[in-house]
Amino acid sequence: MDQFDVPTLDRDIARAHAATRAWRRLLRADVERAAQENPFREVRYVSTRSTLLALREQDIPEPLRSALQRWVHRHALTRIAGPAIVAVARRPAR
Repeated sequence: MDQFDVPTLDRDIARAHAATRAWRRLLRADVERAAQENPFREVRYVSTRSTLLALREQDIPEPLRSALQRWVHRHALTRIAGPAIVAVARRPAR
């Protein structure tokens, strides 16, 4: 990846965070509808390994770089675990 535009990356991370929060609320209300949603549809790059690795190579001052890396890592875990999260939400309550 070339040079990141840090303000754009930060804005897209915030958009992804808002989308995942909305997705989790929807998951509690309507699991089947949430299963069809993709909170990373518009900003998938903030949840990829390539973005995480590219951040390590960028000339971004600390602690900003670490914070961006943590958010990308968190979004990657949420995206990857999405199907498992839905499967657990589908299980009947005991």
